[in-house]
Amino acid sequence: MRLLACALLIAAPVTILTAPPAAAQNEAAATLLVGSSPAKDASGKGAVAEVSLAFARKVALFSVTITTPAGEEVVLYQTDYAPGTPKLAGQDFAFTLPQALTQPGSYAISYLLEAKGIKSLNGFINFTIEPEFPAPRVVTITPAAGDELAGPVTVLELELDGAADLVLFDLQQVTMQDGEVAVTTIQSFIDDKAPETSIRNAASFAFPLAEPLAAPGDYAIVYGYTVTNPDGTMSSVTDQANFTIR
Repeated sequence: MRLLACALLIAAPVTILTAPPAAAQNEAAATLLVGSSPAKDASGKGAVAEVSLAFARKVALFSVTITTPAGEEVVLYQTDYAPGTPKLAGQDFAFTLPQALTQPGSYAISYLLEAKGIKSLNGFINFTIEPEFPAPRVVTITPAAGDELAGPVTVLELELDGAADLVLFDLQQVTMQDGEVAVTTIQSFIDDKAPETSIRNAASFAFPLAEPLAAPGDYAIVYGYTVTNPDGTMSSVTDQANFTIR
């Protein structure tokens, strides 16, 4: 993860929680923020143990938080939003995380501040922690997500950019019943009950359907695959591609 060198003011977290003032991301946020660590849209494999922010001029912070890939919020700084309450002021700030971020995925830093001529301003910095051993990526899946087909579909295909153990590959029908989504499995291609449906290692897979799929409706290919990494750990992917037959 690339870091930005700047003079830093270390701030201890404060956990007084009240309703924040209304604020929105706008052009002034990008103008005020002149640097950060992690940098905006940064991507790397290293853990993140500290967040730093550098602004073009003096600002007063209401809060600094991080949203994790799981949707959890880590509070780095939070002040009382009541008028007259002291806020952390300066141009350069650094916050040590309670626990270093290591989980692969997308993160978002959110900061709320005020500055001269600006009552309140919400800014965001997105960054990504990459896995040490990333699983292969999907090159193509057929039918592809979002496809609208005339039918019939006779074969399902999946191509990866590297070999993996395919552990799940189901064709499902998606319907609405009493206002709720209902899923019915039409055919499972990986279940280890017979040699032809056993887990297999490859980069390309093709599965002929037992019967052509022609009935109009919404469908999904649900798939999952794993790889064993050089250090003995496992990397896995589970996803789905929804398509429609008209």
